[in-house]
Amino acid sequence: MEKLEKFFEDLFTKKGLYQLPVGVKEWLVKWSPRLVIISVVLSVYSIIGALSMGAYLGKVGAVFGVSLGLRYYLGLAVFGAQTIVIAAAFPGLKSRHKSGWKMLYYSTLISLVYAVISSISLGGMIWSFLGSALGFYILFQVKSYYTEAGTAGKLAEKVEAKVQEVAKKME
Repeated sequence: MEKLEKFFEDLFTKKGLYQLPVGVKEWLVKWSPRLVIISVVLSVYSIIGALSMGAYLGKVGAVFGVSLGLRYYLGLAVFGAQTIVIAAAFPGLKSRHKSGWKMLYYSTLISLVYAVISSISLGGMIWSFLGSALGFYILFQVKSYYTEAGTAGKLAEKVEAKVQEVAKKME
């Protein structure tokens, strides 16, 4: 997994033709927790809608001897898993901890793997690759804003600097 992450990082940051401006990166990092909440809410509504539509189509299909296929159930399961992973990213994104970034990275990997497995046509696969590439590009552009310490580590550094400053004044 680390080799794959390193490959994507090299591809989308070091070898990338265009780096996002700092202001755009900061905006994305600042708004990512809110965007995750919106994404999870819309995903839950979509899953409920897909389940409702599946129940209806299952009944109608039974009349004609047709059933929902494995793709429907697999797609729904993957979408549900992806929604859970994105929801798990919220606390880390809010505190700018690396764990939040990693959850979004895993979600994008899940999406890419499912796209490869489920694409029927070459066009569908190309669009899936383009969407995943855009997701990976944005993720790796903002990766440096997420650290192991998160915002708590930055706060601790500021507090330590203040303590050192006060200690010097007291000497």
